[in-house]
Amino acid sequence: MIAARERGSLPIRKIHCVGFGAVETLRGLDKEVGQSVARGEVEAALEEWRAAQRRLEHSTNGDRDALEAAVNAARDKFQQLSADHMLERIDALQDAEERRQRATASTPDYHQAAREETEIAADIWESAARNDQDTPESASND
Repeated sequence: MIAARERGSLPIRKIHCVGFGAVETLRGLDKEVGQSVARGEVEAALEEWRAAQRRLEHSTNGDRDALEAAVNAARDKFQQLSADHMLERIDALQDAEERRQRATASTPDYHQAAREETEIAADIWESAARNDQDTPESASND
């Protein structure tokens, strides 16, 4: 579920993801700055989280508090990037849907927007499934 609200002049979205809890993101901020969250960034953050989790699980002595803090920081980074990426894809899906609805049926513009809708929806589904499958099992998402 996605809920939107305003914080100052920037719209805020709170996205509830299975396995991730609630994550707040600034909708549109990345576009204003000219950046977008690439899937590769999300995957790199996931790998950082996994590596931190493995270090914690295999620690025999040392500073567990620091290792737990590293796991939490890596998890938070992954969740934020993942939510930002998902929101970008949802925005793109909504844009394609709006273009399809405005276009005259059976025109090239209509069919192009419909194809984009289908591709983006599949990308959203695959990304969510991949995140659910690849997320470390022992992680607690408070």
